[in-house]
Amino acid sequence: MLSRPMEKTGCSLHRLSDTRWSARIAAVRVVAAHLPSILEALECVLATCSLTSEAKSEANGLISYFKTFDAIVLLTVWVKILQCIENRNVILQAGDISLDVEAANIKALQEEMQAFCNRWDSLLAEASLVAQAMDVPDHFRSEERRKRKRKCMPDEMTQEDPTTEDSAENAFRNNIFFVAMDSIISALSARFQTTVNICETFAPILKLTDMTEVQIKTTCRALAKIYHMDLSQEFENEVLHFRTIYDATFLKNLSSLELLNAIWKMQLQSIFGELCIALRIFCTLPVTVAGGERAFSKLKLVKNYLRSTMGQDRLNSLAILSIESQLAKQLDFTDLLLLCDKFICKKRYK
Repeated sequence: MLSRPMEKTGCSLHRLSDTRWSARIAAVRVVAAHLPSILEALECVLATCSLTSEAKSEANGLISYFKTFDAIVLLTVWVKILQCIENRNVILQAGDISLDVEAANIKALQEEMQAFCNRWDSLLAEASLVAQAMDVPDHFRSEERRKRKRKCMPDEMTQEDPTTEDSAENAFRNNIFFVAMDSIISALSARFQTTVNICETFAPILKLTDMTEVQIKTTCRALAKIYHMDLSQEFENEVLHFRTIYDATFLKNLSSLELLNAIWKMQLQSIFGELCIALRIFCTLPVTVAGGERAFSKLKLVKNYLRSTMGQDRLNSLAILSIESQLAKQLDFTDLLLLCDKFICKKRYK
């Protein structure tokens, strides 16, 4: 009995997660792609399954709602919005990006969301095609309210009332679509404002070639004041000196990590020591908490029920090997075995 709805949809629906954005797009994408089959599955459940009155009411409510143009428009809009957010989310969870890349992606996402506000007509046309394919009337639901008649003055021109369909579309666009887009854009700006502020703080190493000498001095002093335990007054002179040799020595548009590696490759760290310290501080600032979440998820793989009596030292060592598996795979075990042999010999004849 339960296999019949699955046969009609050909897929399983995903639960809407409150924490993972990737689960949100997965849940909405399935509904948008298989909406006709989901409606058939709901009708099959009502016809063949023995349900409680509450479950029947909920199923009938879902069927009546998904057969409206409002639901189709919302699915069309949210699939595109959540897909854009998911694409940026995958980039931000990469292990080798820095805060300036995060700030650039968030700014691009805000611009993309702003562009969605001007694409209402194209989104509406796409939803109309889906509604026509499902034999759903392509007009919004209108709430019947008592019209208020306003008395017109003798010299006032009478204005024609908009049609019900136009007023319903305008109400949906102004009260739902624009409100949702404004909320998304403002939330992105508020949530990632700290990232923007940090990038502005490290402007002397991120925007070195685009700043004037006065701006470099001002930002260097501010950065040295924040990290006074690591940077001194020589940091300002190092940055100004580094700017004079940058164009002739390094490639353009290098990231902070690439620039740090290039300085060490040319063995210039003794000349630009504090600049290297500032670059290392910026590169080690975490972009997301995905790294910490992955570290905790590794514990389930390392300490299973077969290793329940494992000590803390062994657990820490195995967790480090599992987390830093890319570095561990590059180790030459021949050298490690030779070191172990030397250690054993010293302990044996001691």
